[in-house]
Amino acid sequence: RSGCQVDIDQTQKEFGFNTAHMRGRLAQKKTAHGLVIAEIMKALDQSGQASDPSLPGIRIELRVDTQYVGWIKGPRGKVVQDIQVKSATRIDVDQNTRDTGLATVKVFGTQEGVRLARALLATELAKITPEFASTLVTDFPGGLDAAQKEARSTGHVSAYTPVHNQSAFPGMDAQSVANAFGQADLSGLAALGNLGNLGN
Repeated sequence: RSGCQVDIDQTQKEFGFNTAHMRGRLAQKKTAHGLVIAEIMKALDQSGQASDPSLPGIRIELRVDTQYVGWIKGPRGKVVQDIQVKSATRIDVDQNTRDTGLATVKVFGTQEGVRLARALLATELAKITPEFASTLVTDFPGGLDAAQKEARSTGHVSAYTPVHNQSAFPGMDAQSVANAFGQADLSGLAALGNLGNLGN
């Protein structure tokens, strides 16, 4: 995922550690470093052992309404995969508490990576629930706007946002789109607002 060659040297295993050797460009190594830290933090979390405070990684948990899980994951998992690569983190979505109406989103990685992942998650969720999205980034000076700016600086493009400024329904005006969906007007199609320009 990072484009970096990572080799794990286990010759010191009996002393309680392994060494990761990374080859590639600086940006690739930085991403690989974050991903390795994220996997270590996830393994520690799954083992039930307390995290060593000297480790350079963290884990955060976010409680999210289950109706937003699809937005976090994206089509075929593309959104969450993109966020993981851009932030060099590992993101797991646990829906075992679905009956409560909430899912748990765990983000593992370096401090910097987890912060960026939160900004990217908030940017995705802001498209459907800006109020909730802003709660993910309350510690950002400037709040949601600052988080979205940070997300854009990574070149993040949502799977739900048209990449080009073109109509989602070429050759159809807005009323024709409404009629195609059996609606008298566009008010019943508010959920489709993320489809872009509905036909100018």
